Amino acid sequence: MTYTPAAAIEAAEGEIGYRESGDNQTRYNRWLGKIGGTYGYPWCASFQSWVADQAGGRADTDYPRTAGCLVAVDWFKRHGRWSSTPHVGDWVMYGPGGGTHVELVVGVTRSSITTIGGNTSGSLAGQYFNGDGVYKKLVDRNSDRIFGYGRPIYESEDDMPSPKDLWTWDGIEAPKGPDGKYLNPKNADWRPDSYLRETYMWVRRVQREQAVTQAAVGELSKAVAQLAADRGQQVDPDALLARIREAIESVTVHLDVADAGDASEKE
Repeated sequence: MTYTPAAAIEAAEGEIGYRESGDNQTRYNRWLGKIGGTYGYPWCASFQSWVADQAGGRADTDYPRTAGCLVAVDWFKRHGRWSSTPHVGDWVMYGPGGGTHVELVVGVTRSSITTIGGNTSGSLAGQYFNGDGVYKKLVDRNSDRIFGYGRPIYESEDDMPSPKDLWTWDGIEAPKGPDGKYLNPKNADWRPDSYLRETYMWVRRVQREQAVTQAAVGELSKAVAQLAADRGQQVDPDALLARIREAIESVTVHLDVADAGDASEKE
């Protein structure tokens, strides 16, 4: 079986509704093995390890085979698989240092992630269960419980985002205001299409302001011509308008852009 996000999600979804028997007694811990002479240990990470194994992942090569969330965080960071931005197939790590809990990201929107986790709370068939099973949940991306995201090493093609996906992923640093702070403190990462939309809005704003300015200049030239006429002087409003526009167009905005040659010398 090829280890892909889709395969991991399929394996996780097949376990939704599974509940432990006794204190942390699960098939996932029996699969992973005893710790401290017992199978009765917290099993959120062992569940994710089991899911990865069922999906075709290679233990400690494609994913961290462990019952410890901190061990998983360390594995992802050592392998360069750590991020602050969620993607489908990631392991989302919760709590201080990511050591409290882990779930599988199965859906991502701009404001939330959908997860499947074990040893957690959730609802099923109209009933709510507290911390004893496998459930699918919706989580606010701004939740202060989220520490970060680790990404297993999936097969290369499935691991690569499509060009369409790239436009819907957060990950580009958002613009900052004059005070150096993000314009929206709760959203420090923007999508590429967000930048295009923002740029379009600014272009439209400049165009509207330019139209207003041109109209104002036209009215100003007429007013000056009328004022001159009231004083017995002759002023051609069209000629005055042309001179004002010429003066405006002569104003140059200099952009501080480094010369390409200088930039190459610094590399």
